Amino acid sequence: MTILREHLLMTKVCYVMGPGMFNQKMKECQCKVSTKKLKHQQLKWNLFMRCTVTGDETWIHHYYPQDQATNHAVETCQFSKYHKFKVQASAGKIMRKIFWDAKGILLTDYAT
Repeated sequence: MTILREHLLMTKVCYVMGPGMFNQKMKECQCKVSTKKLKHQQLKWNLFMRCTVTGDETWIHHYYPQDQATNHAVETCQFSKYHKFKVQASAGKIMRKIFWDAKGILLTDYAT
């Protein structure tokens, strides 16, 4: 306890050892140390983000176009204000993969 009280200037507050009263010199030193730690942490984060590559993939469905006659033929119903459209089966799908890092897109790939 004497080391904590006399050398580290710690006092017992609510059963937990915490810092005692700081004088101006101690406050300035603590501020400098905290600023250095923050800058170091930001530098480590920036280096980490430069080395990080991430990616995503999604399925893209494609359809065959209809002729204009069936495209514009929409039956109207007098009793309902909402129209129900038939779902057209997809002609196929393609998987798109994209990879990027902090600088931008690295690779875009399409696979069937």
